[in-house]
Amino acid sequence: MLLPPRKLDLYTLGLGATWFMSAGYVSEVRTGHGLLWHVGRGLPRWNGDRGEGTAQAWKGEAGDWLDQRREKEREALEGGRGLGDVIADQARGAFGVEKGQ
Repeated sequence: MLLPPRKLDLYTLGLGATWFMSAGYVSEVRTGHGLLWHVGRGLPRWNGDRGEGTAQAWKGEAGDWLDQRREKEREALEGGRGLGDVIADQARGAFGVEKGQ
C-alpha cells in the first residue's frame, strides 16, 4: 500500500478496512476491549477532563503538577527565555540529561 505506485482505490480501502477489523478482533480477544477503546483511552474526554489524572498516575507526581509546570513556564517566559528553551528544558528533564552535556 505504501510502495510506489501509491494510489487510493477500492483495493486500498478494502485492505485498510480488513487490517482495522483484524487488529480490532485481535485486540478484543487478547484484552477484552476493541481497538477503538484502546485508541480512545489515551485521548482526553470531552466533558472538560484534560487527561490530568492519567498523566498524574504515570508520572507519580503530586496532584498540582500541572499548576507547578505552568508556573515554571510563566517564570521562564517572563525571565526572557523563549518557548523553545522551555521545551528543551522539559525534554532534558524527561531524559535525565543535564544542560551542557
